[in-house]
Amino acid sequence: MRFHILWPALLATSSALQIPPLASRPELQSVLLVDPKQQLDELSSTPEFEKWVSDQSVRSFSYILENIGGVSQTLDPEKVHPGTVIASPSKVRPNYFYNWIRDSALTMRTLIYHMNDHLSNSTSMMELRRVIEQYIEVNYRLQRVPNKSGTFNDPKRKGLGEPKFLTNGQAFDERWGRPQSDGPGLRVSTILGYLFFLKGNNLEIESDFLGNVTFIYNKIIKPDLEYIIANWREKSFDLWEEIESHHFFNALTQLKALQDGQRFTQLHVMDMTFARQLQSTYHELLEYVTNSGGFTRPLVSHIIETPEFYEKGVRSGLDAAIFLAALHAHNLEFGGTDNIPYDVDDSHILNSITAMAADMKTRYPINIRHQTGSALGRYPEDVYDGYGTSLGNPWFISTLSAGEVLYKWIYKYTRRHADIVIDKSNIEFFQPHDKELQNDGSLENGVIVISYNSDRYQRILKSLYKYADTFLQVVSRHVDRHDGSMSEQFDRNTGYMQGAEKLTWSYSAFHNCVRWRTKAADQIRHLHNQEGTGAFSNYQISLTASASEAPAMNLFLIVGGLILLHCGYSSHEYHTVLKTKNSFIPSEIIIEVLIGIVIINLGALRAIQNRYRFGITHDDVVWPPSTFLLPINLSEANAVINSLGVTEHEELDTRRDFIDVKQKRKEYAEWVAKQEA
Repeated sequence: MRFHILWPALLATSSALQIPPLASRPELQSVLLVDPKQQLDELSSTPEFEKWVSDQSVRSFSYILENIGGVSQTLDPEKVHPGTVIASPSKVRPNYFYNWIRDSALTMRTLIYHMNDHLSNSTSMMELRRVIEQYIEVNYRLQRVPNKSGTFNDPKRKGLGEPKFLTNGQAFDERWGRPQSDGPGLRVSTILGYLFFLKGNNLEIESDFLGNVTFIYNKIIKPDLEYIIANWREKSFDLWEEIESHHFFNALTQLKALQDGQRFTQLHVMDMTFARQLQSTYHELLEYVTNSGGFTRPLVSHIIETPEFYEKGVRSGLDAAIFLAALHAHNLEFGGTDNIPYDVDDSHILNSITAMAADMKTRYPINIRHQTGSALGRYPEDVYDGYGTSLGNPWFISTLSAGEVLYKWIYKYTRRHADIVIDKSNIEFFQPHDKELQNDGSLENGVIVISYNSDRYQRILKSLYKYADTFLQVVSRHVDRHDGSMSEQFDRNTGYMQGAEKLTWSYSAFHNCVRWRTKAADQIRHLHNQEGTGAFSNYQISLTASASEAPAMNLFLIVGGLILLHCGYSSHEYHTVLKTKNSFIPSEIIIEVLIGIVIINLGALRAIQNRYRFGITHDDVVWPPSTFLLPINLSEANAVINSLGVTEHEELDTRRDFIDVKQKRKEYAEWVAKQEA
């Protein structure tokens, strides 16, 4: 399978921009995440840097596609099956020419996020859907391949813990760090993310082999969930494939998969017995992650990635896996993650970035030239240099993911109209970004609340945004300036790239980081330009359909409007011809008027239903149609929902499930009464 038409040419790239073969044709150029014509403002860096971000966005997405079988123009389809993601085209020193379960799941999420952002490009979406469904089919087959970890039919589904396979779908039988328990959970969340995307847009599975959602759930998703239920307590290798123990990244992404599985079974009202088993395991694993697992300690401000090795004194606990876990266990696109702990706004996650940046500022000589940002490696004790064992280096994945956490924090807080609360747990993180804290580091009453959209609030947002940009700026100094290629690492002394070339995960991390940069910048600019004050300004309703919904809605409105115009003309003709002054109107015209009104309302209804699914009709407003209540502010709705532990509402920027606010208010009042009692 090849892409014949993908992403119409939305950008005429300069002759100096080198892009991989897939994107060298105009019809294959990716949608830009950053508009190079966008007027520079106080959030923007130099024009050269903004242009580089734009160009690298195109390159990175194109390189991702070049590393996927069935769409790549360089991979042999006989050796790399359609839907197979190679970690890197590098086959020697080191050999990364394999299909890792982890890498491929995270890569496919990037494609899903891209579709979710660019729904208006139906041709692009159809082609990407074909790639993703090929990936799902490949993984159906991989699950059933006997391997060194076990088999599919083991009582505990042990074979699903196998970390990687040959690109032709056969097992990898050499020595390796196995099992790796994060793979099944990441695969569950990726595939369910795709199914949630389809449901939110009223789309169906296209693949004849996969057939329908029921097949995918029973044959692919459920076995992976069974693996998690049976094996989450067992030791496993970490995402860096080096140490066998219990790890924060593995546990948190498994917890996310269990939560996603619960949401799916409840949404489709299927397999409720298994859903209860998922719920039970979820609560057990939640307690482990937040308490008995030892990932947090009273005297340690950051997460401890592998507690056993921290207790042995061989690891500090700092690890880029910490903020990778925060990113990949909390997607704001498809919701249902409010009950997953340690999101990007958790003080332990933010402190982990602060501690990593401080450690590696002096650990890597190349960081001396960086005034604020730091090139980040995997963990302080790292000795893998990309080829063998010596001294560890900065990684593109680590550096980009740190920036992504900060952009995502800005987006989440501004979309939720959340105040910034500073206390002893996070003051170290916020202090460099708040002059008032720098001048007076004391905390009155142990806490400082910075009101949403206040001047101080906006200053902190802009400072954090610029801090996040420093990680991208570091990356810009080490990416190949000629063709935009990115390897796994860059040398701690010289800054030159080394390790596996054209690493798919590096491109995915860049694409994700810039995506959230764009969203964060839009939010800050929205706050800066926000107009209207007073109570009513919070209750303005927008019923504007998205670009993908506009044609259907406009058709309804045009047809309905023409019918009403015809009614008016017919009524005029009727009275003129008959020369009558009676107010009587023939039943035919009345019926026609009613039909016109119905059609117009169907158009408006379709716009609301498709985009907002009768839930939140605007970023700031909850307005359930079945209750005759005034809209309530989103922050109030969140307070109600979070206090009740509701897990089924969709978050932030996406299509939400219906929220019966009247009922929730009643339940909330009862809950408050019980607390007070």
